[in-house]
Amino acid sequence: MSDYPESVLKIIRALKMLPEIGPKMAQRISFEILNWKKEDFEKFIKDIVDGYTKTKKCKICNNFSEKEICSICEDPTREKEKLCIVEDVQGIKSIERTKVFKGRYHVIDSVIKPLEGKGVDQIGIEKIIERIKKDKIKEIIIALNPRSEREITSIYIKDERKKVFPEIKITKLARGIPLGTEIEYADELTLKEAIEGRKEI
Repeated sequence: MSDYPESVLKIIRALKMLPEIGPKMAQRISFEILNWKKEDFEKFIKDIVDGYTKTKKCKICNNFSEKEICSICEDPTREKEKLCIVEDVQGIKSIERTKVFKGRYHVIDSVIKPLEGKGVDQIGIEKIIERIKKDKIKEIIIALNPRSEREITSIYIKDERKKVFPEIKITKLARGIPLGTEIEYADELTLKEAIEGRKEI
């Protein structure tokens, strides 16, 4: 890779910042971009800048939105007493596609990852507790991606809820989504059944 001009290496390094983009993939994308017409590249950059500057995080649930409050949190027909905790915005979109959950969502700030220095203080539990109080939540559904560190996060959220609101029901998706599989990649039927068959913990 050292044979490439520094200008090319800069593009490769920038692309490697994206998740799941390794050196080989970064090279291929870089070469593709360098073969674009100038006007196509300028439009590409403009669209990214426009999208980045116009997109906000919903101040209630952390969903992406062009307004201060996202369309789900604004919707008066949603069952605000049900709160689904997800790991990322993709989790919201995946669950919404099933059309079986009519409550509201909360995207946590981070999962607990001790090896990466991410502890309980980075989840954003205070914001969840604030929502429980304000919306009089009756059920919390934990819909994190099924991986070991997500299990630790689920247990922490459950324990913190128990300290303050022991009467609130807390459930998690039924088994069916394989361990290590992102919720966004689960097929709709499997995810629908996991939501409908959720178990209390």
